[in-house]
Amino acid sequence: MVACAALVVLGAGVTAFEVLTTVLVQRLARREVLGLVFGLVGTASNAGKLLGAVAAPAAVGVVGLRGSINGTAALLALVTAASGPGLLALGGLTRARPDQLAPRVALLARTELFAGAPATSLERLAQHMELVHLPPATVVVRQGDVADDLYLVESGSLAVDVSGTVITTMGGHDWFGEIGLVQRRPRTATVTTTAATALWRIPGGAFLESIGDSGDPSALFGVMSTRLGRGEDR
Repeated sequence: MVACAALVVLGAGVTAFEVLTTVLVQRLARREVLGLVFGLVGTASNAGKLLGAVAAPAAVGVVGLRGSINGTAALLALVTAASGPGLLALGGLTRARPDQLAPRVALLARTELFAGAPATSLERLAQHMELVHLPPATVVVRQGDVADDLYLVESGSLAVDVSGTVITTMGGHDWFGEIGLVQRRPRTATVTTTAATALWRIPGGAFLESIGDSGDPSALFGVMSTRLGRGEDR
């Protein structure tokens, strides 16, 4: 009975550890290196199991079963005590991260382009956002260029022209760049600032990943169809 109870506690502890470490890594590691980080975690875990499988018989042969168990327990207690402060600091950082990203997540949630997107996708996307300040007469995207980033307008104004003819203007809370990214084609318009402008730049790769994560991109495609119908392809 004691052994069964110990196994239940051990299983619950391993499950909790796996869940907590996964959440911790996903929130703290950049998405582009997430696979590498999980690979390193898995490698370290399996290396520890291998080391234990090799060392356990030798320890039992030297100090006996009871001595091996007591020694292992003491070693684990020391490791836990040594790593405790670092783990607590990481936990605090993880809890603070959503609060730091909250204003960006709120901005994305208010944008029609991301209507219906789950909060988890918006939080991951918010990690990649970069605020860029540009003076007047700055070309942000040029007709014919490769589509690379998505832009949300924080403040300022911009003109959109096709082959030298201005077709529309943009201001705060507008956005541009998603059509070229989704349809994987060059920019079909040039966007130029007409006043001091602040833009949130979102890497195209992160944006496309967020579409896959959202599960239901129908809202995005609906917005794109509306903009294409108004001749706002850019």
